[in-house]
Amino acid sequence: MESTPNPAHQLDPDARLVREVNRRQAVLALVFGLAFGFYGLTSFEFIRTFKPELTLWGNVWPRLLLNTLPYFLLAWISHRRLLSDRLTARLGMLAFPGIFMVACMIHVWPLMADGHSGLYGFVHGPNIFIMVITLLVLSPPIPLLLQLMAGFFVCFALPVIGILWQSGNTVLLQLFFNDMLVMMPVTFFLARKIHRTQRRLAQAEHDLKRRVTPFLGQYVASALYENRYDLLRDRHSQGLILSLDIRGFSRLMRDLGPGELNEFLRLYYGLVGRVVHALGGHVHKSMGDGHLISFGVMDLPDLSDIPDLKDALTQAETRRKNELYMHALTAFFEIEKSFIALLRQFPRLPQEGLGLGAGMAFGDVHLATYGDEAHKREFEISGETVVLSSRLEQYTKVLREENSAWQHGFFSVVVTCELPPVLQQDATARTWQHLRTLQQPIPDFPQVKSVWYTGLVTGARSMPVFSRVG
Repeated sequence: MESTPNPAHQLDPDARLVREVNRRQAVLALVFGLAFGFYGLTSFEFIRTFKPELTLWGNVWPRLLLNTLPYFLLAWISHRRLLSDRLTARLGMLAFPGIFMVACMIHVWPLMADGHSGLYGFVHGPNIFIMVITLLVLSPPIPLLLQLMAGFFVCFALPVIGILWQSGNTVLLQLFFNDMLVMMPVTFFLARKIHRTQRRLAQAEHDLKRRVTPFLGQYVASALYENRYDLLRDRHSQGLILSLDIRGFSRLMRDLGPGELNEFLRLYYGLVGRVVHALGGHVHKSMGDGHLISFGVMDLPDLSDIPDLKDALTQAETRRKNELYMHALTAFFEIEKSFIALLRQFPRLPQEGLGLGAGMAFGDVHLATYGDEAHKREFEISGETVVLSSRLEQYTKVLREENSAWQHGFFSVVVTCELPPVLQQDATARTWQHLRTLQQPIPDFPQVKSVWYTGLVTGARSMPVFSRVG
C-alpha cells in the first residue's frame, strides 16, 4: 500500500536539498550525455589536425560508449531513485569527475602526452566551463561539494599537470595552474552561496508548512507544498469512517463557564487528533463536539506487488479491511480512556449523563475538492458510507433511551452494522452486543436490519454493565 504523506516520513530541509541535488544531477547527466555524444561529431575536424588517420566513427563511438552511456545510466539511477538519496548524491559526486576524466582520455590526453601540447588551447576553455557548470548547477551541501571538487582535482587537474610537466611546456603549465587557482575557489564560493540560499528557502518553507499543517491537515499541506496535486483529484476510495460525538454536551456547556469550556474543547480536540494520527487516521471535520474521522480513505492502495494478483486480491482487501477496523476501534477505546481522564480534570463537571457515541462504517468514499477557487476550498469526503457512519453514531442515542441503566453515570458506545471476524476474535476487545433494528430502524438505511455495539457503561460505582450474550 502506498500511504499518504505522514509527518514521520516528511523530509527535513537538509534531506530535501539532497533530493533536489539528485534531481538536478539527473537532468545535468542527461544533458552531458547528449552533449558529449554530439561532441564526437563536432570535435572530429580539429582532432584530426593532430591525428590525420582518425575516422569519424573512430571519434564518435568511444564518446557514445564511454561518455553518453555512463551519463545516461547516472541520469536513470538518479531519476528512478534506485538508491537512497545520500548514496545517489555521493555516486554523482564520483561519477561526474570520473566520466569527465574518461572523456579527456579519448584522443586528447594521449595526443598531448605525445607532444601535441597545442591541443590544450582547443579543450582548455570547454573543460573549465564543464567543471564550473557542474559545480554551480549541483551546488550540493558542503561535504558533497568538497567531494566533487576533490574528484575534479584528482581526476582532471593532476593528470593535466602531469602531462604538461612531462612535455616541458612551462607556459601552458603556468596558465593552467593560474586558471585552476582562480576558478576553484571562486566556484566553490558561488556554489556555497547558492546552497546556503537554497537552504534558507527550504527551511522557511519547512517552517511555514509546519505552521499551517495543523490548520490544513497533513494530507492537504503535503499535497500543496510538495506539488502532489494528484492527491487532491476527485476519486473514490475504500475505507472506514468513524463518526464521533460527545453525549450530554449541552449539559457540559451549562456546567462549565465559557473559559473552562474553551479549555475543555482545546484539550479534547488535542487528544482526538493525537490518537487518530498515531493510528494512521485522518480527522476531516471538527465541529463543536463532533469529529468526522477516516482510516484508509486517504491512502492510495497499490496491490501491484502481490504475486498472483487475481487470487490474492480478495485476501489482501480483507486483511486491509480488518486492519482498518482494528485501528478505528483502538482509536475509539484510546479516546474513551483519555476522555474519562479529561473529565477528572474538571471537578465541577459530574460524569453522570456524559459519554461518547460513535458509528463505524466501511465502504466506498468519494474524495473531492469543493469551494470557489478565488475564496475558500476544502478537500472533503462524502458518500453513502459517510452518511451511514453518521446515522450509526446518532443511533447510540436510541440505544441509551432503550437502556434505563444508561441514563445515569458515564457511557461510551460504538456502533457498527457489520462485525468482521477479526473483531470477534480479538481477545482485547470488549463484548459485542447484537441488536435487530426492526423496532427502531436506522434513519435513511432501512436495509440495515441489525447492528453491533460495544463500549463502556458505568453506574454510580463505575462498574461496567455490559455482559456477554449468546
